[in-house]
Amino acid sequence: MSARNLRYMQKFATIYDNNEFLQEVLAKLTWYHNIILMDRVKELEKKKWYAINAIENGWSSTVLIHQISTDLYNRQAILENKVSNFKNTLPIPTSELSLELVKDPYVFDFISTKKSMKEIDFENALVENITKFLLELGSSFAFVG
Repeated sequence: MSARNLRYMQKFATIYDNNEFLQEVLAKLTWYHNIILMDRVKELEKKKWYAINAIENGWSSTVLIHQISTDLYNRQAILENKVSNFKNTLPIPTSELSLELVKDPYVFDFISTKKSMKEIDFENALVENITKFLLELGSSFAFVG
């Protein structure tokens, strides 16, 4: 074991001391995923959210870094700031699920935009970057066609 890995293990034990639930979740991730969470996410609640979503969605370490750097937690997890009428028009389980599917805003930083971009150019750019596009949309979308 390298000295750096020993320091990470010590940091891991310090951060997650007496937090059995989170340790159980983190045991399902690779060591590199855990290092990313320790280094890039400060709040314990956010660490938990990113860890659970990485497991559920099968995020690679690269995808996890991307989701953290684009602040997916604040765009998707925090439901109270989303504007919708789902609570008024849908039954409770469906309205909550609908709110979880809505992200605001979407980040398409993988597309270089021009001042006068046509819709077909935007569509082609999305198709060229289909993997990044689907990752941005979330786990409930698939590419067909």
